[in-house]
Amino acid sequence: MKSPTGILATAVCVLVAMTCPVQADISVWFDPSSSIVDLGDTFTVDVRANIPAADEIIVFGMDATFNSLILDHNPVVDVALSPSFPFQVPTGDSDYLGGLVGASPAVSGSDVLLATMTFEALAIGTTPLTGAITPGDLTERFVGPGSPLPIDVSFADGSVTVIPAPAAALLGFIGLGLVPAIRRRLNRA
Repeated sequence: MKSPTGILATAVCVLVAMTCPVQADISVWFDPSSSIVDLGDTFTVDVRANIPAADEIIVFGMDATFNSLILDHNPVVDVALSPSFPFQVPTGDSDYLGGLVGASPAVSGSDVLLATMTFEALAIGTTPLTGAITPGDLTERFVGPGSPLPIDVSFADGSVTVIPAPAAALLGFIGLGLVPAIRRRLNRA
């Protein structure tokens, strides 16, 4: 037999659960999800999201991490927010990947553009492009108009592969092709 306190506690838990809205996850990804770019190229990657109507947002903030030895990115000038989020919100780690709707209506929908990031390919190699929210950083969160509580977000990683520029590769192949001719000439002399 349950005690009156146990029954009361169970009733309170059930009432709280019934009055709290169920929040679906917002999913965020990079578009394109994988890129192959030439060394020295400047290129862009969009940050996109599926935001269910039940989880419409008025502000977002997040991290995007990558290998800075392979890619260069200056967050102050290399982040362009979507027109849906006209006001930039600097996040706690100063990557400026955050936006606020202002007077605009809350945002929801499929394939919503959050921001566009610009990178320069510095070195040959592959780097993951990872989205995240730093625990405890109050500027990194997705929040709707009805509650200050953050909405659950899932991230899909991307990747960028930097390859030698075609002109550099062509010159390399030409150079390799000339090696036998140079050897023959040196052997004759």
